[in-house]
Order: sequence, then structure tokens, then C-alpha cells
Amino acid sequence: MRKIVIANLKGGSGKTTVATSLAAWLGGAGHDTCLLDLDPQGAASAWLRRRPGNRPRIRGIAPPPRSRAVTMSFALRIPPLVDRLIVDTPAGLIGADLADTVRGAAAVLIPVLPGEMDSAAAARTIRDLLLVAKLGRHSGRVAVVANRVRRRTVGARRLERFIANLDIPLVATLHDSQAYAHAIREGLGLNELKSYRTRGEREAWQPLLEWLAERRVEISAATALGPRRLPPERTPEPPTATG
Repeated sequence: MRKIVIANLKGGSGKTTVATSLAAWLGGAGHDTCLLDLDPQGAASAWLRRRPGNRPRIRGIAPPPRSRAVTMSFALRIPPLVDRLIVDTPAGLIGADLADTVRGAAAVLIPVLPGEMDSAAAARTIRDLLLVAKLGRHSGRVAVVANRVRRRTVGARRLERFIANLDIPLVATLHDSQAYAHAIREGLGLNELKSYRTRGEREAWQPLLEWLAERRVEISAATALGPRRLPPERTPEPPTATG
């Protein structure tokens, strides 16, 4: 099984959008895909509940409320046939909690929006991946996804310069498109929307999908149960379409 983690300590960076679209893409390609929703907002779980029954099945797992009489390891058990595990992480995930969450991951994707605060948050996430999680800069397992980019804008050019200085591969530039909000509302992935409306967006995903296909790190279901300790609970914020 290959584990793919979507992480950025800043909320609103588009982690859920990337996680759900990626899960739909992998499910549509024939993989037995599971979406592990570690975000207290539960946006990925809500997306799964809205997912039409005639689409490829995506399994869903989320931590139980603390009041339930069920152990965390039981709640987060990974079905044995799963071969792709997508992990949607909460905002504020840093240090040891981040290191635990990416344990055994074949790939860690960091969505970054244009903006100074977004760049600073991405830089902190990358620093913790390198120094705390011990994922080497050239390990081939960490990559950046430029998200909600408006072409030929000052913000886009600034983001390009920031990513160029990271020495971390940029594997996709996703455009600022209402198609993603529509997909989230309908429980669909970008690849499941009408193709004539999303041709450009689909093309933007191809480098990311090709990069992921080359990540060969395989782990067992027992190894991929998620973090050994979950990050502290936070007061959920109202869910947004972009995760």
C-alpha cells in the first residue's frame, strides 16, 4: 500500500480539495482507495457522504469523537485490500505530530496559495518535514502543489519565485477554478466532472499524477494506521469548499 499525505500547517490552503480530487482520480484508475480524514472540520468525510453511489467507491476513515467507547487504533484500522491511502491533515500540524503523520508515506504533498502568510506556513511545514520527520530534501518524497493560482498576476509570479527557492519539486500548478468548488459540493473529483468544462484543469493534474506514479514506497496496513498520537483537538471552523 502507498500512503500519500496532504499537509500544510495553514488552514485554507486547499488540502481537502487536493485530497478528495486525488482520491477520486486514484479510485477511477482502479485503485482500492481510502481517504483518512484527520481534520476536525471533517470536510473530506462530508465529501464522501455526498459522493454518488454510481461512482468508484472510496473508503473513508476518521477519528471517533472522544466520548465514544472505541479505541483509536480500532477506529483508524485500514482495510486489508486498500492499496492507496490519502491522508487529509488538519491545520496547525507541526513538529512531532507532523512527523508521526507522514511516517511511512510514499509522498507528502504541500499545497501552497499565493500570499506571504501562505508561503511562510509552507516553509515551516517543509522545515519540519526535513528536520523533524527526517525526510531528506532530495528523498524524492516531498513536493509542492501551487494552488488556486491566477495566471499572469503579481501573486502568481511571487509564488513562482518562492517555490523556486525551496529546492523542492513543484509537481502541479492548479488554477483558481470554480470547478473544484462544484466537485466538492457534489462529492466528485475533478476528473468526474464533464470533461469539456475542465480540460485545462485536468491537464494541470497530469504532472502530479505522473510524479506520484513513480513513488514506490510500500507499507503495510498496520504501519499506516496514522499518527501514533493525534494532534490536539481544536474548535472546528465552518467548513469551506476549498478545504
